[in-house]
Amino acid sequence: MGRGAAAVLAAGLLVLLLAAKAEDVILANGGQSAVVLNPTLAGFNFVGAILTYAILTGLNLKGKSLAGVDLSGANLKGADLTGVNLAGVNLNNAKLKAVNFAGVNLTSANLEGANLEGANLEGANLEGANLEGANLEGANLEGANLEGANLKGAVCPSGSRAQGQPAVCPDLG
Repeated sequence: MGRGAAAVLAAGLLVLLLAAKAEDVILANGGQSAVVLNPTLAGFNFVGAILTYAILTGLNLKGKSLAGVDLSGANLKGADLTGVNLAGVNLNNAKLKAVNFAGVNLTSANLEGANLEGANLEGANLEGANLEGANLEGANLEGANLEGANLKGAVCPSGSRAQGQPAVCPDLG
């Protein structure tokens, strides 16, 4: 693989070695840890990636497109996803505590059961997103578009449960 090695990510029992170019991706069975040599993953193309249960804590993914990527169960705690395209991404049961989603496109994203505690979703587009059972306690949703979003059973930023049919967070006006 040579000089292009960017990261080793745990993805369940699958370890991904990411490189500067998508054709340099190597898949191997392996352990449960993560080593990041280039936290920006510069030049890596995520199209069609399956990163279930990947450990991506603290990564800077500004400006990347992760549209349609499967990140179910992934841990992105503290990652910077400012301006990232996450349309249709699967973040089911993902750990997204304190993630910066400012201005992110999360249209039709699956965030069911995700932990978004303290996340910054200012100006994010969550139109049609599934937030059923998600934890939004302490999250910043100022200017976020929640039109058609499913908030059934979600914990609202104030810590209260979403109410009504369709479910809404009373603290989001």
